[in-house]
Amino acid sequence: MMVKKDIKKNSLKIQNIIKKEIKKEIPKITSRKFDLWKIITQTIGSEINFTHFCVCNYDWGTNKARITNFFWQKFFKDFKGKIVATELHSRKFKENLYNLLNSSINQTPQKTDKERVFPFKQQTKYGKIYALPGYETTYSNKHNSNNYYHYNYCNKTKVKFFKGPLDQAKKIIENNWQNIFSEAFIYGYISAAVKIICDLGSFELKKIEPKDDLSDYKAVFKKNIFTKLIYSSRYIKNITTEFYQQFYAISKNESTQLFNNVENSIFNSKLSHFLFLKNENYFVYNCKELLSDESDGIGDFISELQKGREKYLVNSKEKRFKEVVLNTGKNKRIAPSSFDDSGGCILNYEQFRLYTLSLPYLNPYTEKQLNINERDIFIRYAVNLGVQEILFYSIQKIFSKWR
Repeated sequence: MMVKKDIKKNSLKIQNIIKKEIKKEIPKITSRKFDLWKIITQTIGSEINFTHFCVCNYDWGTNKARITNFFWQKFFKDFKGKIVATELHSRKFKENLYNLLNSSINQTPQKTDKERVFPFKQQTKYGKIYALPGYETTYSNKHNSNNYYHYNYCNKTKVKFFKGPLDQAKKIIENNWQNIFSEAFIYGYISAAVKIICDLGSFELKKIEPKDDLSDYKAVFKKNIFTKLIYSSRYIKNITTEFYQQFYAISKNESTQLFNNVENSIFNSKLSHFLFLKNENYFVYNCKELLSDESDGIGDFISELQKGREKYLVNSKEKRFKEVVLNTGKNKRIAPSSFDDSGGCILNYEQFRLYTLSLPYLNPYTEKQLNINERDIFIRYAVNLGVQEILFYSIQKIFSKWR
């Protein structure tokens, strides 16, 4: 695991690359570089790893694993339904997906008071004890939390799909970004839903240290070539543009243009060039894997801001950046707890902007220094909110993390 000295040295190396390359032509960037599947499999894999850990270490672990396995099978079966041979995709999937998106306009996925029900008895032989069944998760507009990171916060705003604090919604409207937010959120939500529910692939539990008998295990996913051909980028484009058509009551050509605008921002903007040079995924992790050398996830980043300015602001005099650190530090009791529940939350845009423009232990860049259009950072923000919401929903339906 890299220490502060090594992290700063790596940041300086990247800074030199950016200085040399950023003024050049934007390189060709593909979905292999900005890999949504990687983000999803690491997040879901961490839940599988924890379930396996429970089996080995707790008396209730075996029952918990049986319950999880049942809801794993049920979630995918209920959501996707049967593939229609003549169309090579699931009508049920699209129907369920569109229903969730329409709920997401002004609601968030939240726990109910109803315990989950499964069709078998838990085992009590050989020292095994009951595991908690978990609670149902559904979309709700309840506002029952003071933690504005958490989906239980759920504000009703004038910006469709944005359920965060009203002052942030007001700023989105002041910038005239409300339509951009909705279009990018929908893109992220649908793209992630396809990857999770249709193209996740199978997994194996493998030792992290193969030669160590006491090594922990890690879920390693394999891409399914067959489903990848069916649920391809073309399929994602088709169901996204179809939703745009229905949602905005516009023509096919207009909906295609909305889709292309988002994709151009992701793959062909100065922001994407900058992320490419940083070797950073366009899609963000919640938290990095324990003891790994990968970059901080957004949850790790916010935790660092709550500690102070050392890692992500240093000596910067930029007013907006300083306010981010100040405001985050003031609210240490309000934490992104849904990161601990493995699946995203209602992120703050100003924090996300700083996260995007930062290199650890160096002063962050400004858009002007990089010739980045801030609108592209905002699109990245909205896309990732869509990704995190459907990922959170899926994980809660399967694993039903604590309330």
